[in-house]
Amino acid sequence: MKARSFRIAAGLLAAVFLLSPLMATGETDAPASSQQDEARDALRQGLVRPLEEVLAEVRKTITGDIVEIEFEKDDGRFIYEIEYVTPDGHLMEIKIDARTLGVISIGEEED
Repeated sequence: MKARSFRIAAGLLAAVFLLSPLMATGETDAPASSQQDEARDALRQGLVRPLEEVLAEVRKTITGDIVEIEFEKDDGRFIYEIEYVTPDGHLMEIKIDARTLGVISIGEEED
């Protein structure tokens, strides 16, 4: 049952990723539909990895509950910013390169 819930949650997150605009890029004033198209095209072209793969990789690195995921373009590269709460209650953020799944940074969320 837990695995099914995770698959449903991952599917919903993937849908949100594909249907929502790139968030807080600060690099463009393009309308949301253009940002959505850019995100979809990047996924289709293999320039970014699907959210399911990102979450599987992140789970190898972090412990805690994921509370927010942002997909952004920063200095020309796509990144996932994932906020999570550790078992001892700290709000943390891990930034992942959306193409390579490499960890860019990990640390306490600064607001």
